[in-house]
Amino acid sequence: MRPLIVGKFWRRLGGLAGLALLTGCETTDPSPLNQTAYDSVPVTDRYPELQYREAMKELRLGMTKAEVTALISEPTRTTAAARDPAGLERWVYELQHRPQFRTVTAEMEEVPVVDPITGEAGVVMEARPETERFQLVELFTLGFDANDELADLDYDSHRQRN
Repeated sequence: MRPLIVGKFWRRLGGLAGLALLTGCETTDPSPLNQTAYDSVPVTDRYPELQYREAMKELRLGMTKAEVTALISEPTRTTAAARDPAGLERWVYELQHRPQFRTVTAEMEEVPVVDPITGEAGVVMEARPETERFQLVELFTLGFDANDELADLDYDSHRQRN
């Protein structure tokens, strides 16, 4: 009868250990040690291009040049009304985002291999990756009429490879 008592003990101990594993603990109070100074910096300070994008949402047709300048800033470049087919003075805001990288397959190359089981030599095709650097460029073009009021808004974006 002795082995039966030991068997019950181990079964009960195993059951208690299983219950202990199934119950978890949860921390509801975030530790201040996990926070960094980077977290306290506003997003628009970390990514200045977002300031322009947010300001562009506030633009309305009929705004004056002074209102636009106060809202956004001075344009990157301007074009005189005489050179524009619609007769509008164009203000261009060019936003260059931070460079980004991605891995692309440049080409496939043959790589010699030896089968570890049979010892036979062979060739396999393997992708040769390359890192590509690109930058998102956004262009906001504003057109002002003869009364210096905003009469046209245009947006364009493209990826520029570096």
